[in-house]
Amino acid sequence: MACRDATRQAASAHLDSDVVRGAGLTASEYTTIMHLSEAPNRELRMAYLAKATDLSASRITRLVDDLASRGLVTKTVSAADTRGNVPRLTPAGMAKLRAAWHGPRPAPPEDGWCLPARTLRRRHPAQSLT
Repeated sequence: MACRDATRQAASAHLDSDVVRGAGLTASEYTTIMHLSEAPNRELRMAYLAKATDLSASRITRLVDDLASRGLVTKTVSAADTRGNVPRLTPAGMAKLRAAWHGPRPAPPEDGWCLPARTLRRRHPAQSLT
């Protein structure tokens, strides 16, 4: 468990600095649009998105509102349940994700990340979107 938490913190810090510098996204924004890019129709209910990104409901709401103000997502009322909102990745959001993915990569910490080799070998979904 400690390794998992340390890995998440190290990856987040490295990802945050490289992604922000390279594409103008924070790690939370990147993770959010990445999850939307992988979802059917590139949209998810807010509750599912919060769970997938490991963010609170209020934090994901603020983050999605910010992404919407920048034109990276749209936010509509759920057709299935009018109490909920559904963010959807826009073409501009997809382009931002591609730019972030093709930008600089974080260098691992000197002591390495304790991730299984199979995790490190997985391709990122944005690679197949070119």
